[in-house]
Amino acid sequence: MLGGMRWDRYAKVLSALEERVGALEAKFADIRPSVEIALRRRGLSVAAMNPLERVILPRLPAPDAIDRYYQDLKRYYFRRILQEVAERGGLDASALSALSSRWGEAATSRYLRQLVGYRILEPRNNGYTFSFPHIHSLGDTLEWFVAQVFGREFASPAAWGVKLRDLRLGGDFDVLVHVEHLLGYVECKSSPPYNVTVHELRQFLDRRRRLGPDFAILLLDTTLKIERNIVENLRWLWRETSTQPFEVSRLFEGIYHVSPDVYLVTSRRSLVFNLGRCLRHRFKVAV
Repeated sequence: MLGGMRWDRYAKVLSALEERVGALEAKFADIRPSVEIALRRRGLSVAAMNPLERVILPRLPAPDAIDRYYQDLKRYYFRRILQEVAERGGLDASALSALSSRWGEAATSRYLRQLVGYRILEPRNNGYTFSFPHIHSLGDTLEWFVAQVFGREFASPAAWGVKLRDLRLGGDFDVLVHVEHLLGYVECKSSPPYNVTVHELRQFLDRRRRLGPDFAILLLDTTLKIERNIVENLRWLWRETSTQPFEVSRLFEGIYHVSPDVYLVTSRRSLVFNLGRCLRHRFKVAV
């Protein structure tokens, strides 16, 4: 009897503690670091974020599949092959031959096997069919991956495919990130630099102006040079929209800084490494 009474008392104490913890979690939810909180503090509200409809993800029940897939996406050739698969909607014998010529037979075979393992591709008639026929580019998947990079590698909350209610025009943002109380905006381009139009660059600068982030990154998933197609076009557009001089400096191979708060990042060496270099520069960490 005594034991039962003691248990009832402990159960009540435990229940009361659970209620207090729940109340504290609710109370402090709004001050935990997040992109949405950073936007709310700027008087902005989110209409939509983190859409998965057009993100290419493993179709596996294995709990570690996303982690393995994330590691694979760090590899430039893996992303390029996945991009071509999405653009083509599958691979026939001719496409397989072209891929092997471009990226090497060993890398192509290895990454195609991995895509089959993720059930992103299905072997069919001497080729492969794509399991996401409604997706025709790597764009949304690249945004998802970049948001994952900020969260996993730099412990910084990030969101992709963000739509804001409060901006009259230009309220769509590829990736927004909250780093050390700063709001960052990342525009992602999976196309080669010669396919990035002046109109797209103008949209990037316009979104940056409307949002007013603490820093902005134009990320180009390419190992090609960007001086002519990107840097010079930005220089020309900058003169149209800004009273500040266009001062560009090369931080490292494939990484540029446009004073005061814009970075141009490519995949030369490593996309993850290059994003880290941008953060180190932004926070004035010696390199």
